[in-house]
Amino acid sequence: MRSFIILIIFIGLIISHHNWAYFGHFGYDDLHYAKLALQFTKGSLDYTDHYAFRTTIIVLTALSYWLFGFSDFSSSLPAMVVAITTILLVFSILKSKGYIPLIVGLALIVLSKWFLFYADKLMPDIYVALALMAALYAIHEYRYNNERRRTALFASLFVLALLWGFMSKETIALTLPLLVYYALTDLVQQKNIRFWVYATTGGLVVLGVYFLGVWALTGDFLKRFNAIANNSYLNLCSYDKQPAEFLIQRVTSGFFNLLIQEGMATGFILTVAHLIRQRSLRFLKMDDSFSFWATSALILLLSSNFMSISLTSYSPMCLDPRHYLFLIPVAAIPAAMAFKTLITDKTSSSIAAILMALAAITALKLPENSFWQLYFPLSMLGAAAWVAGGKQWFQPVCLALFVVILAIKPFSMARYARRVNYDGQKEVFIAQVLNNPDSTIIITDDIQKRLGLYYGAFPPNNRHTLLNFEEFQYDSTDLRKKILCLNWHTRFLSHKTDDRDLPLYARNLPSSQKLLYLDTTLNIAIYEMRHFAIPRQTGKSLLQTLNDFEQNALAYWSQEDKNTSAEVKYAGNYAGQALEFSSTFTYPTDSLALDSLDQILIRCHAYVYHPRPTPAQLVISIEREGAPYLWDGVEVNKHIRAFSNWWPITHEVSVPKSDIKENSYIKIYFWNPDKQKTYIDNFSVELIGYNH
Repeated sequence: MRSFIILIIFIGLIISHHNWAYFGHFGYDDLHYAKLALQFTKGSLDYTDHYAFRTTIIVLTALSYWLFGFSDFSSSLPAMVVAITTILLVFSILKSKGYIPLIVGLALIVLSKWFLFYADKLMPDIYVALALMAALYAIHEYRYNNERRRTALFASLFVLALLWGFMSKETIALTLPLLVYYALTDLVQQKNIRFWVYATTGGLVVLGVYFLGVWALTGDFLKRFNAIANNSYLNLCSYDKQPAEFLIQRVTSGFFNLLIQEGMATGFILTVAHLIRQRSLRFLKMDDSFSFWATSALILLLSSNFMSISLTSYSPMCLDPRHYLFLIPVAAIPAAMAFKTLITDKTSSSIAAILMALAAITALKLPENSFWQLYFPLSMLGAAAWVAGGKQWFQPVCLALFVVILAIKPFSMARYARRVNYDGQKEVFIAQVLNNPDSTIIITDDIQKRLGLYYGAFPPNNRHTLLNFEEFQYDSTDLRKKILCLNWHTRFLSHKTDDRDLPLYARNLPSSQKLLYLDTTLNIAIYEMRHFAIPRQTGKSLLQTLNDFEQNALAYWSQEDKNTSAEVKYAGNYAGQALEFSSTFTYPTDSLALDSLDQILIRCHAYVYHPRPTPAQLVISIEREGAPYLWDGVEVNKHIRAFSNWWPITHEVSVPKSDIKENSYIKIYFWNPDKQKTYIDNFSVELIGYNH
């Protein structure tokens, strides 16, 4: 009975977290799954989209929508069921080990902030965690709980679990080295051969049926893989397309730093501490339950770090904690089994304390406060266990402190979710924007746009048109009311927290714009736009110039041989090269024909190529007698999605005519303070006069 009470408490934590601290949606993948699931309820699915092949999340979410209607509850319910099912499997394994291992194991999972965070999110990673847990559960029960007389049953469970994972997300492929190790170990030891024959045969049959189903739906056996290739894009995780140093950093320190930074290393540290105490590699033979789970956790750890997710090049998984959720329950089991020894044996306690201290030292240079919130307290707890020397009274005290320490990070995250107040934001947007009876154009950031479409159940036609800043084009003949919504939280999710990321008409709004709603707590402002400052559409062009670095002499540009290179170019035969400063555009302000215009927009655009992270900036300045009185630089890094590739960068500054002094010069250039190789091409400048 006590074990079931413990289980109910931890399941209650997941439900309570959802009800009290629901963070809402990220706005990209999750809302795309919602849209696909809603389409599926109507009998349609676009198989050119590789997300459409993540069948488990789409089908279960569609079923939830069909049963309970389209809502946030329906979006969250399948993930919560999947997360709780994963916990039930861990409970089944640990319930016979005693209450201490059971509490430790469930706490390591439920109080892992990212498992808890994604336990109600419309994302497939929690589905992969269940798939792996179910596959390993089938092997474990067959091996160690006298279930060998039911080979077909457990082999079928194993195959179906892997199919579930494959139909959820392609990251299930990271488990292949572990499965091969299981099979080879059994083959060498001449045991469980029938299980692997059944599993291999069943797996081939199931895969054959799966690909036949794909062919029947799409006419192409490999449609899923072709869709993945067609939907792929270059980003910072494209390790095969960037300098080798990025790949080396990823597979040496990057992955392990991620686990420490995000609090996902705790289970591994406890397991390794116990294995060091044993001073033996016998666990690799997997003769008992602990050895099975310890070996599984460590091989999965190595596989997650080193295995490539590309068949054509070596490119490990991107460093995002959600991709590695499947590690959390697997590592929790051997850690839970080892915990009692770690707090009762002085040598084990000292090893655990030392390893936690090393993790704490590493966490010092990492974000997320893992030093103070997790590893330093755990290292102190290990030291206290060493001092206590295994005294009986200390065991429940140590257990309670361990759980409390694990709860610090998720509680901190829950408090942040409360401040974000997703429900409040949703209520404001629906009441103030979507329920507006007039036909309107709603202009906002991309995430708020996506959320608005989601709130309306992705209507094909509506009296409202939602556009992000990049999509909106002013049309004076369109008489519909135009609403501007500025929400700091969705701007943060859209990577537009800097006001310079907003279009000119959304910055420093003039009093002529009508404020419809303001909430300083939620940081939401909604305006009716009565005037748009869009100089490129409504202003007067004063100057346009393009430096393509193909000629040495160009008006208003300082051009020297050292500023050009044929080594790397975006277009043509040459590109610009910035040593410390690039070629500089210089223009006298006294030549500006502003007449009755009261503002000037200085806008520049270029393509940049950097081999590695850089402090370089694209600078716009206005100076007089060599001293700048206006200087504005935008960081190049934030515009680069993958290094050693060409990326566009745009920078614009609006200056009142009254702020411009006589005998001044506008200067535009790249400033490259660390002097690493930097290339620029198709560097353009526009000067536009307009009235604000």
